[in-house]
Amino acid sequence: MASVLILEDEKALQRLYEMILSVHGHSCVCTDDGIETVAKYRDSLTAGNRFDVVILDLTIPEGTGGSEAVALLQQVDPNVKAIVTSGDINDPRMENPTEHGFVLALPKPFGLVELSEAVEKAMG
Repeated sequence: MASVLILEDEKALQRLYEMILSVHGHSCVCTDDGIETVAKYRDSLTAGNRFDVVILDLTIPEGTGGSEAVALLQQVDPNVKAIVTSGDINDPRMENPTEHGFVLALPKPFGLVELSEAVEKAMG
């Protein structure tokens, strides 16, 4: 079972991700903004409860998105396992995620199986 932290500004998608991951036995916490994501990760790490995987949406129109968040997360924990997600498959971060601080990319839209497989792959 993985503990997953998700940056996603759309509430409907947050609920969907929570449902999909819970079906596969994973727990998850969702955030609306990259700064909140980093704070939750830091708090969890300080408490000795590291998140296994972080899923970061690249584009957060009203806040801090995935690229900025992964850079901040790496300052907190250089071993963070972050997955980038976006509908823009031509974005360089989606084409070459490891060059931008991510372990892999998960293009939107994705299904139940793809989400679960990405979490498991990111964990190793």
